[in-house]
Amino acid sequence: MKAQTRRTEIRRLNSANYQRGLTVLLDAKSDDYFVTADDFIGFKMLVHGPEAYPEVEGNALAVGTGREIFISVSASHTEG
Repeated sequence: MKAQTRRTEIRRLNSANYQRGLTVLLDAKSDDYFVTADDFIGFKMLVHGPEAYPEVEGNALAVGTGREIFISVSASHTEG
């Protein structure tokens, strides 16, 4: 049996601005998975501030394979 080879292409965007946002394309490589504690194939996503500790267990968003999600992020500034 012949081993499968994965073709990798670098995808590029020719322009960037605040209206385009951030696009991330991930390959879960689900063939490489084994039994996990979560029984889940996909990704855990967490957006947090630079000073905040990344509390993945309580605040992460689970994203399954073959899914597309959209999230909104807003900033606020407080004088201290």
